[in-house]
Amino acid sequence: MPVHYVLQRLIDAHCNLALVVESRRCPLRSSLAFDGPAFRGLRASMFSKAEQKQAQTSLRILCALYGVLKPYDGIRPYRLEMASKLKTSRGKTMYEFWGDQITAALAKDLKAGKIKYLVNCASQEFWKSIQPKKLPPGVRVVTCEFSGPSSLVKQARGSMCRFIVTKRIKDPAGLKKFTGDDKNRWSFQVGRSSESKLVFAPGKKRAAEDAKASSKRAKRAKRS
Repeated sequence: MPVHYVLQRLIDAHCNLALVVESRRCPLRSSLAFDGPAFRGLRASMFSKAEQKQAQTSLRILCALYGVLKPYDGIRPYRLEMASKLKTSRGKTMYEFWGDQITAALAKDLKAGKIKYLVNCASQEFWKSIQPKKLPPGVRVVTCEFSGPSSLVKQARGSMCRFIVTKRIKDPAGLKKFTGDDKNRWSFQVGRSSESKLVFAPGKKRAAEDAKASSKRAKRAKRS
């Protein structure tokens, strides 16, 4: 599989661990435990057995506590942001704590799998933990960028990873065919994209709905 891709563990007020769990004594599967917009877009619980195997091989989740996770690695419930300030013997931030360890873990997987492309579906907060110059020579990093409301952008990142798994995408050309799902449509923006960055904008239906919602908010603001 010549494509590797990463999705950040999104932690905010809307990203709590799933409410229904088997038992606190049993590790939770990372992609099933996280319940933020990105992971709702990923919908890992709906993967077939073959897709689970594919995701476990190619998808990596960047995480403040564990560093790098595979989607079906076991984890314990926690709450910690990558941007958190935490004084340790290595420094005062999570970035200083991890140093180049997250990059090294990714580099090891990339080298072992002879991966040609690393598709970045993470937020800037989590991508800052990666040092691209220390990745194996010949690995091309391609960032997927989505424009629009934050919640939709986060979900689109997960949906892109799902698209890569289910469609067996093997190169950046395949990524350009991403159109989202029935609820949230996206279109590839040729003029705004480059070899290292693929830009997607809301589809016409989604854009019209956003414009309508924005107009309603503006009218309510005027009346208040």
